[in-house]
Amino acid sequence: MSNRGGDLNLVEKRVYLDRNLQIIFAVTLMAVLGVASISPAFPVIGPNLGLKYPYSELGLLITFFTLPAVFLSPVFGVASDKYGRKRILTPALLLFSFAGTLCAFTVSLPVLLILRFFQGVGAAALGVLNVTIIGDLYTGKTRTAALGYNSSVLSFGTGSWPLIGGFLGSLAWFAPFLLPLTALPVALLVLFKLDNPEPECKQSIRDYFKETWSIVKKPKILVLFTAGVMNFFIIYGVWITFIPMLLSSGFALTPLYIGLVQAAASYIGAVTSTQVGRLVKKYSEWSILTFTYILYAVGVAVIPFIQVIWFIIIPVILIGFALGLNGPLIQALVAEETTINQRGVILSSLGMMLRIGQTAGPAIMVFISSVFGFNSVFTAGALFATSILITLIVFTRVFKR
Repeated sequence: MSNRGGDLNLVEKRVYLDRNLQIIFAVTLMAVLGVASISPAFPVIGPNLGLKYPYSELGLLITFFTLPAVFLSPVFGVASDKYGRKRILTPALLLFSFAGTLCAFTVSLPVLLILRFFQGVGAAALGVLNVTIIGDLYTGKTRTAALGYNSSVLSFGTGSWPLIGGFLGSLAWFAPFLLPLTALPVALLVLFKLDNPEPECKQSIRDYFKETWSIVKKPKILVLFTAGVMNFFIIYGVWITFIPMLLSSGFALTPLYIGLVQAAASYIGAVTSTQVGRLVKKYSEWSILTFTYILYAVGVAVIPFIQVIWFIIIPVILIGFALGLNGPLIQALVAEETTINQRGVILSSLGMMLRIGQTAGPAIMVFISSVFGFNSVFTAGALFATSILITLIVFTRVFKR
């Protein structure tokens, strides 16, 4: 059921039945496994590594895993354009599985960090190529629908892996590190069952990068990259970092209930993403994308005024809706501006920019909080969302979208 030629007969609402897309769903689940599945088990991992409470060194397990993606995402994008998607994706899955599983067989933190780094190298390619291959397989609104379903799978994985990892950690401290074994059958599916078009990039390296630069400097791409960075800036800088502190200090919620609040937004996002294909039949992608920043601005701005814990459902719903719509729309609009021979490097560059937002957001919000007070981060988040909202409105009017 491949859509190599941009088969417009593939009905958007049934694109999730395409075996190729289902294989990519499995890749996406692997891409979010590495962090979400082990963090709930930190309280039992720490003592078994001989660490002392509060096991702050375990934060390095996240850093060493995510760091390679910051530098290697564009490299994998270029390599996939030049040598093909499968030739990069299959070894990346095998490396992710092998290095990740070996983590279960060591009680040395330095060795564990080295293994996590190599696992992160594999994960960096997964997070790039899943979206790139969807961009290759489909066109138009079918592509947008497919990216919406993929975003739904990602959100579902983000919400579910912590539950699975926490359960396994309660059985044995090393058990969550065995989850990367599931990447092995996924690698075999990619190698033998994935029917995807491959780029035929016969350009010289100079011409390749010249054409890539001509795409990157397009106003549309620059605006979309900026919007994507701000999306991650708000999610990780405000929602992920400061909401737990607010719920703990302001409402005395336990970690379990804090996790449920954040998981609720992820699951709302997962459901919302499945409806992207239907929405783009009625409204333009740019209009919906612009609307997500209204949701972000309002959802973040109301948080400091909540006096009763049950009212937290308001920002949970608003941010969940925005989260479910924003990512797949940005990916679809960026993919639309590329050709198959440059799509890998362009989407990987988008991924790198999102990582920057993910990394810088918490640091900048912590600085704002230290200077202007705790609640100022919510005002700042609303202002950042509003700035992108205005940018998108002006941009769409200038370009008559």
